[in-house]
Order: sequence, then structure tokens, then C-alpha cells
Amino acid sequence: MEKILVLICIFGASITGFSQNSKALKLYNEAISILQEGEESMAISKLEQALDIDSNFIKARYNLGLLYREMQRLDLADKHFSAIIRLQPTFPKAYVLRGKIRLEAMRLQDALNDFVLATQMFPYDYDAWHGLGSVHFMYENYEGAEEFFTKALQIFPEFPACLNDRASARMMLEKWTLAGEDYKSAVLFMPENARYRNNLGLFLFKTNKLNEAIEQFKKAREIGDELEVSSNMLLLCHIAQDKELPDSLVNGSPMFDLNAANAYVFQNQTEKALQLNAQAATENDPNFKDYQCLQKIRIFISENRFEEACMEIPKCNTALEYKKLVCR
Repeated sequence: MEKILVLICIFGASITGFSQNSKALKLYNEAISILQEGEESMAISKLEQALDIDSNFIKARYNLGLLYREMQRLDLADKHFSAIIRLQPTFPKAYVLRGKIRLEAMRLQDALNDFVLATQMFPYDYDAWHGLGSVHFMYENYEGAEEFFTKALQIFPEFPACLNDRASARMMLEKWTLAGEDYKSAVLFMPENARYRNNLGLFLFKTNKLNEAIEQFKKAREIGDELEVSSNMLLLCHIAQDKELPDSLVNGSPMFDLNAANAYVFQNQTEKALQLNAQAATENDPNFKDYQCLQKIRIFISENRFEEACMEIPKCNTALEYKKLVCR
């Protein structure tokens, strides 16, 4: 996620982003100062006030767009970057950022159009090529994704997010050696990124390097940003090695039972998975019970036990989509 920028970085275009209105400019400067103290809601209020005075104040819109994107208010973020594009149609970075927002909103074709326009205006914007690769990955065009991620990396080789994403595309293409190199490079550039370590660990797990995978998941778990993913994968590794689970992974909670059940499903140990799923049924939270029920249905479906799956569907609000699939 981009940090809030006080000065807009321009790629291949000039932009006149500041307001000529002294009141709007004062509010903008106050907002930027407040942001340094982490007061996002107050900063948003002042930026909105600045735009009420001067709707053409591009830098206020830019920072508001970034703030709303960070808050996952994607419709408002899109609105501000669309306004910037109307005011300054030759500003490629606005297309890149709107493309990212639309990608996060799963508006894939709109995102694709924005990234294409950005690369046409400024072919050296590695972020735009990365965006193109991300859209093609979502469309399951892994060859195209690899191509565009590679274009981005030719411009900016030290781009860990792109290395990680190209590795994922290459793994889908079964280019195992190249995928491993990319995952390791991403971790080398950003060793404190839990997601990159989890992805490298998953790659090592898939290539049957379980001890190395365990080390990556342990390091990711210490970082803690994707704690549930790291813990689940450690469970999977220990179960795959038929090892006793370490105390650090065992807590006896219903969620632990469900996570362990998922791990046993991966190892085709269905009865053990169902046993742990049943243990988790003691939790009374409705959302949890729904998740536990859905997992049980999926276990039955994986074993072609459709009659048993069908009997469980009425107990699970989120499982109705499976009714046509399994109920005769």
C-alpha cells in the first residue's frame, strides 16, 4: 500500500497540483501535518473541506484517494482518481493508482484499461507493467502475467512484490526452478515480509523440501503479519512428516481443531480431519459454526460422499451453493 504522499511523484508528465486559493492550501497543509500524527479521519475532513473550496485541487484529491484506498473505501478512492484524470488526462500515475483500486475491487477489465493507458503514456512505469501482470494473473493467463511481470522487473529489478508475483505465475506454469529463484529473491529483498516467506515456504513444501519449508513458516510466524497462514502451514508440514505436533502449535481451541483438520485433508487423512472437525463443534459462535459446518461438507465432497454432504447442507447458511452439486 502506498504511503500518503505530500509531493506527487510524476512519471513522464508535468502536473500543477497545488491550489491557488490560500484557504484551501492552508487546510491542505494542516491535513498533511495531522497525517504525520496518524489522525486520518481529521485529515480526511480537512482535505474534503479544501476540495469544497477548490474542486480542482489535484494534490488534495491525490492524498484523499490514497487515504480512502488504505481504508478500503474503494468507491471513494476511485472517484478522486477519476477526477484527477479528468483534470490532468496525461498524468499516467493516476491511471496506475486507479487501476490498482479497480483491481482490488475486482473490476478487472476497467483495471486492465487503466494499466494499458499508463504503459502507453509512459512505458518506463514498472508499476503499470506490474499491474498488467496482476490482471492477467487474475484472468488465469499465467503466460501473459509472467511476460508483464518480467517487463516490470527489467525496468526495476529490485521489486520484491513483482518477484513474488512472477514466482506465483511461474509456479502455475510449473517452471519450478525459476519460481524458486524468484521467491527467494523476494525474501532476500524484504526478509521481514511474512507473506513472501509464507509463499517461499509453500513453494518448498510443494517441492518436498519440508525442513526448509518449516524454517520459512517459523520465520513468518515470528514476524506475525500472517500468523494464521504460517501456523496452518506449520501444522501441514508436521503432519506431512508424521511428526508429533510441537506444543507451540497446539492450543486445544476449536479454531486449532479446524486448522489441523484442514492440514489432514491435504494429507488425505479424511477420518482424522472429520474427527477434529467434530471436536470443533463445541464452539457456539454462529459464524464459527457455519465455517465448521462448511468445512465438514467440503471434506465429504472431496471423498465423493455426496449423500452425507447433502445431509449437512441445511445446517450451514453458506453452503447452499453446493446443493445442486451434491444433492440428487
